[in-house]
Amino acid sequence: MGLRYAFEAGFDPDAGPRVMERMAREVPQTASGGFFSSHPGSVERAANLRQLAATLKGNEPAHRLARDASARQAGLQRDEEACTKAKTYFHRAKEMADLDEKIFLYQRGLRVCPQSPRAHFELANAYASRRETREAVDELREVLRYDPDYPGARERLQALQRQLARADSASGAQKKRPRR
Repeated sequence: MGLRYAFEAGFDPDAGPRVMERMAREVPQTASGGFFSSHPGSVERAANLRQLAATLKGNEPAHRLARDASARQAGLQRDEEACTKAKTYFHRAKEMADLDEKIFLYQRGLRVCPQSPRAHFELANAYASRRETREAVDELREVLRYDPDYPGARERLQALQRQLARADSASGAQKKRPRR
């Protein structure tokens, strides 16, 4: 199962069997499964992983094409060269105390490298500090678009959405009050 996940993430499936073969050489007592062992020996595991790796690699060209096309289609494929250039803006923004300047630098960097979830997260925090909640929500949605598991982003987004809902309902209640 782990080898399948590694393959899906873009790792070489031949690495798994090599690890088990090395383990058999360097830790000989793992080479064969013991009577009370809960796992097969490393030699047997290497053979099983080698067989699975061959199966996975047989499907690799179609798998790689589908994954690359999907990433391009979604606009999520990161341009590493552009993102390296944008880091200058991101580092300067992070050190900035002035929120306007911080926001300007993050925006400028994100024009060069829009695929940086961390920069979107930092920009969302800057917007939230300025009480620009709708802009912060938009940036947090971008964070989750590029990295659905970004630490704290989903929770922060939900908190800001609740805050917006309360503000919207309060302003709606004020509009409905009859004038005296």
